Amino acid sequence: MTKEKNIQYVFIDSGIGGLPYLRHLKEIEPQSSCAYVADTKHFPYGEKTLEEVIEYTQNLVKKIIEELRPSVIIIACNTMTVSALSHLREKFDIPFVGTVPAIKPAALASKNKKIAVLATERTVNDIYVQNLIDEFGADCKFFMRADSVLVSKIENSLLSGSEEDKKAAIRPAVEFFKSAGTDTAVLGCTHFLHLRDKFKAVCEPDIRIVDSLDGVVNRALKISPPQKLKEENSKLKNIQKDIFYITSEKTEENTKKYSAYADLFGMVLGYF
Repeated sequence: MTKEKNIQYVFIDSGIGGLPYLRHLKEIEPQSSCAYVADTKHFPYGEKTLEEVIEYTQNLVKKIIEELRPSVIIIACNTMTVSALSHLREKFDIPFVGTVPAIKPAALASKNKKIAVLATERTVNDIYVQNLIDEFGADCKFFMRADSVLVSKIENSLLSGSEEDKKAAIRPAVEFFKSAGTDTAVLGCTHFLHLRDKFKAVCEPDIRIVDSLDGVVNRALKISPPQKLKEENSKLKNIQKDIFYITSEKTEENTKKYSAYADLFGMVLGYF
């Protein structure tokens, strides 16, 4: 692997979930240099123990700091954030931006105070999320749905599927929102952002879809490095595309699968 220097923003997730966050940041600040690191070797994090998530995330971040030397690390994964962010901040002297379910915006937006949260098993059961609910949504009733099946579908094949495939994939979650009588639903796993438009098309205006996309990207931009570094990175952009790294074994199958995702987001594939 070719080492990079002074990458402005490095996004991390267990898979492809955080890619919409990188794309959104690039839309706002196209000259920035970015890298994306998916810990596909350990996907999915949402089904791992707390201890495993902390261990995998710390090891990944350590290598990222050594190899990519980022200015900011965006943890574009709710499970990583709620499980490991506090440990990362204690261990590493670098700015982190976390991604957590948008409980506060949802509580402010809801009229009937019935809110659905769609996330991974690890996230919906984490005390961090319960603390967010206690702090910002004490007057609301929350309906939690863990949907590892949808996460896996998005990671493996759904993005190249038909519109009908995508609608069918989100249908169980939408029915859950409706049966609970909610008027607001939180997309609490970054993978679901790939289907954000589909959720909105099916649910709104009856059920408002809320996520953390704008909040996370805006926070990253606020703590971005000085203009001088941005200008240096702008020059680098003439030479090399942003890289989408995966931690899986280098196989023909993995190369084919993840090269397609890299192409979709204007990046090139690398192994980490």
